[in-house]
Amino acid sequence: MSFQLHDVFISIYRWSAGVFAGAVLGFLVALVCYYAKPVRMLATTSFAFLRALPILALVPLALNLIGANEWAKVLLIGWACFFPVFISTHEAVRQAVRDMEDRRYVNRVSWSRRFLHYDLPRLIQGFDAGVTVTLGIGWLTVVAAEFSNADNLGWSRGGLGYFVYNSFGNANYAQGYMGLSIFGLLGLTSNWLWRLGRIRIARRLGYDIEFR
Repeated sequence: MSFQLHDVFISIYRWSAGVFAGAVLGFLVALVCYYAKPVRMLATTSFAFLRALPILALVPLALNLIGANEWAKVLLIGWACFFPVFISTHEAVRQAVRDMEDRRYVNRVSWSRRFLHYDLPRLIQGFDAGVTVTLGIGWLTVVAAEFSNADNLGWSRGGLGYFVYNSFGNANYAQGYMGLSIFGLLGLTSNWLWRLGRIRIARRLGYDIEFR
């Protein structure tokens, strides 16, 4: 199997779709859990079980339920990306008000003002921390997700993850290490772009947030 730029582009597409879906869903579920205690108790218990399931073991399940198509690959990546964002955002917004000045502020303002000026900045910080972790997890999961597309043809064929797996399986270590290096560069680039973009997003929303 020879290297093609198409392998990189299709993997970037799958990673982008999976990270976006997992991050958005993780943020929304964390927000619901913050305001709905019964949902929070159910979610935190069930997610502790679900996030321990190995991605490789979920590949056959995804193939049986959805089939060897792009939806299955994106679902697997999104599944892995969901939990870090949910946990980080959920923990950020559930922290107790720490000092008396904050308590006075929270108690005397309206719900909408509290959300915009107190809750939302914490949500953004928690979301940012979760996404920073998720970017790397997404690239790790690409390899597992692309196990299912070995025989696909057309635009959805191949992928960088399948290229690496196939190269090492055929003892072509030079190609395999090249593929791993590309994964590392993609991870470095995506992390840099996120760090650059999050500051602009926060400023556009009108928040001067100190990111970690």
